[in-house]
Amino acid sequence: MDLSYNNISEITGLDGLFIQELALRGNQLTSLVGIESLSCLTTLDIAYNKISSLEPLHSCLELNYLDASNNDLSRIRELNPLSQLEWLRKLIIVHNPCCNKKFYRSRVIYRIPQLIELDSTNVSAEDKIAAMNLYSSQNGDKEMRKYVFE
Repeated sequence: MDLSYNNISEITGLDGLFIQELALRGNQLTSLVGIESLSCLTTLDIAYNKISSLEPLHSCLELNYLDASNNDLSRIRELNPLSQLEWLRKLIIVHNPCCNKKFYRSRVIYRIPQLIELDSTNVSAEDKIAAMNLYSSQNGDKEMRKYVFE
């Protein structure tokens, strides 16, 4: 279903529909509330909106492709709900404020290890190993980063 560029400001009226692919690109969305009812969703394009949280996506367990580029995601931890989506393989989040963070790519790969493509670039085994080495520590990622950089 393509609802792109329709000046939509909220997601309503989709409850109970069997939608696998949904394009909401270029609207006025600030929230994804209402999308959690789309449990069969496999592909979602929400690029060019004003979304600052991906929390409602935690129940879209079939999602395997997400384009959330050009939104207002300011913190990498906003991506945490995506770590529960075991089928998510391709994620595009370029041109969000969080992309300017130091070690952005490694931090995303660590949080969402099932990815095979991030921002239209393949995620290699080396990328995953580097992210795990950098961030997996009992004392948290800050201690590991300090150790690695020393």
